[in-house]
Amino acid sequence: MVKVSVVIPVYNQKRFLCGAVGSALAQDAEKELIIIDDASPDGAGVFLFERLLAKFPVRIQKDTAEEKRLSVTAYGMTTEVSIVLLPQNGGVSAARNLGTKLAAGEYVAFLDADDRFRKGKLAAQLARMEGSDAAFCCTGRRMLSYDGKPTGHEIGTPERITEQTLHHGNCVNCSSVLIRRELMLAYPMEHDEVHEDYLTWLRILSDHPYAAGIDEALIDYRSSARGKSGSKVKSLGMNLKTFRVAGYGRIKSFIMLCGYIVGGIKKYMPKKH
Repeated sequence: MVKVSVVIPVYNQKRFLCGAVGSALAQDAEKELIIIDDASPDGAGVFLFERLLAKFPVRIQKDTAEEKRLSVTAYGMTTEVSIVLLPQNGGVSAARNLGTKLAAGEYVAFLDADDRFRKGKLAAQLARMEGSDAAFCCTGRRMLSYDGKPTGHEIGTPERITEQTLHHGNCVNCSSVLIRRELMLAYPMEHDEVHEDYLTWLRILSDHPYAAGIDEALIDYRSSARGKSGSKVKSLGMNLKTFRVAGYGRIKSFIMLCGYIVGGIKKYMPKKH
């Protein structure tokens, strides 16, 4: 029985995709992987398929222009892997939503194609979520440079996250989230023009008491100046737009933006030991 469906959207990240998939395959959990290639010009999905065939024992179940499906035996486990090849780009929200719809697991875990799970990530989150009424679970992260080298900096997360917590900044990294599939289906991602994941967590926690955080760096997060948060000025504007799309008024949104600035400064300060 599949416990976790790991959904990996990819667009032009062939360089990093195999590392992300390898980190998910190595997780000690009953899982499947769903890779959504969002019409990548670099052919990331097909490249991954060929690399899996070359590196691991596999059994091909489907091989068409629209989907590659195979059973991969790696790290002492056999994992079902689906690579969906979209004919045209629809954006990261649509890719994650499609992956969630296709998922067979009780839980969905998101992983961006340039990030990586660290050892024990899914097992720790499943242990935290089982029997819990938390809406979802996220973890801390270890920061990497664009070329994949650890920067020596880690960003933690509160162990209990509420809507009010998110008013002071987004402490939920999307690649760290484990969430029940039914809940994610009820709150699909949208509005790629803003921080679509932040918007989703705000909406979920406006209706649910809290999310659980594991204050341990269980993912490797790759910094990129080309991402939405690469420019701090741009990110400020997008956060303000995110608050407005979420339904907060002008004054409340401005107050939240001030909280985001303060929280951002604290987030990148060295941890006290």
